[in-house]
Amino acid sequence: MKKVVSLILFFIFSFFGLAVAENNTQISIVPPPVPDPIFEKGEKSFKLDLNFISMSSDDFNAGGAGVDVKGRYAFSNYVAIDYGIGIFGLSGTFESDYADGDLNYVDIPMSVNLEIQPYKNKSFSIILFAGPTLEVASMTMEMNSTGGYDYDADYETTETYSGFQAGVQLGIKGGSFLFSPFAMIAEKSGSGTSTTTSSYNGYETETEEDYDIESVSLVTMGIDVEYLPWGLTLSAILQAADIAREEQSSSDEEESNVETFIFRIGWVW
Repeated sequence: MKKVVSLILFFIFSFFGLAVAENNTQISIVPPPVPDPIFEKGEKSFKLDLNFISMSSDDFNAGGAGVDVKGRYAFSNYVAIDYGIGIFGLSGTFESDYADGDLNYVDIPMSVNLEIQPYKNKSFSIILFAGPTLEVASMTMEMNSTGGYDYDADYETTETYSGFQAGVQLGIKGGSFLFSPFAMIAEKSGSGTSTTTSSYNGYETETEEDYDIESVSLVTMGIDVEYLPWGLTLSAILQAADIAREEQSSSDEEESNVETFIFRIGWVW
């Protein structure tokens, strides 16, 4: 039954950008990288973003929202440091050949970046950035098995990840607008604690487990559009996670690709 439950969890979470292998889980929501695509010596800047998130597949639908805040200080025209923290919440339902139910998820990502601005002029700039990340996440799930199994479960988990991110962001001015395409790759791993309360054929059990989360890579691409007179930004972000897992019944590895769409509105000052 443990292998059946693990397989159920994989099918559920793979639609949600979540890898499950041997009861290990990982999920991530990545906010956009730097506060603004251009800086000058001595400049202090801040940005507040409201995020609206949508995830879907044939068997899964989820939606949510979040907020993140970023700050920056420029040591020179070429070097700056930025920092950020956010909080995101998601709620969704799933249905598969093995189970259906609902889940809720809260994620708090934090990051610090060293920024290098190798080139800028009045209409174009380039920023390279890299730095460590820290993330705390919590999830609750209610699952009802289908396909002939008399198995129900409530699942709670708290996870902490650390890692590293790096990328590039461009600034392209056109009239009153500033266009800022960016791309970023992040690598992270961590650990978690889970509590499962399950009922099988009328017998109820509760188990607790500590586990390690294997490293996962996330690739994020998007574009910011800022209306300069108001300091108002709009952006659309496509996040893709390549997730590899080992099959329960063999040593073959299968890769799953999950896409997340994030729309956001922000203010720069």
